[in-house]
Amino acid sequence: MVATTLTLAGCASAGAVPSAADAAGSLSGSRSATKSPTPTPTAQPWAEVTDGTWTPISRAVALGQPASSNPFAYSVTVTGVPTLTILGDRVTMTSPVSITHTQDDLTRNTVAYATHPIWTPGNLNYPEHDEAYGTHPDMKCAAEKIAVGETTTCTVAFTAPPREIQNSYWQFVGVDSAAWPSQPGRN
Repeated sequence: MVATTLTLAGCASAGAVPSAADAAGSLSGSRSATKSPTPTPTAQPWAEVTDGTWTPISRAVALGQPASSNPFAYSVTVTGVPTLTILGDRVTMTSPVSITHTQDDLTRNTVAYATHPIWTPGNLNYPEHDEAYGTHPDMKCAAEKIAVGETTTCTVAFTAPPREIQNSYWQFVGVDSAAWPSQPGRN
């Protein structure tokens, strides 16, 4: 048997098999153009809503006031107005929060699980809302678990259509928590 090695112009080493595009480019004296990746769209700031109101029907805390209740072992404070970004036809509302572990609950759950964050749209009772809507916001904390007496900072975010952002609010440990300065507390 006789082995034959074919070397094409432009190949890095003898015996390497070029792709059809490389071979065509080498034979024509130029390399084929490589496609650039399509840029991924990024969220942009959204300033259509800058405040909100509400008429709480149950216990509620104003912006900057701690929400706590039995049997929950955590106190949660929304510490600032939300940041709003838009991507396509969806707005993400992100609020800063501070969470303190106030008493031993024996569960050793993560902060996000133990505080039961819920986002409530400003146009609640719109036809697509049910009791599960808003129950899974994205919560990121500096520490996932904290001991009694410790505090951590977090951000909590939910993405929704723009029509739901005005007058929206959070709920932590079973207490409505204002997201906007014009949302008063109620005992």
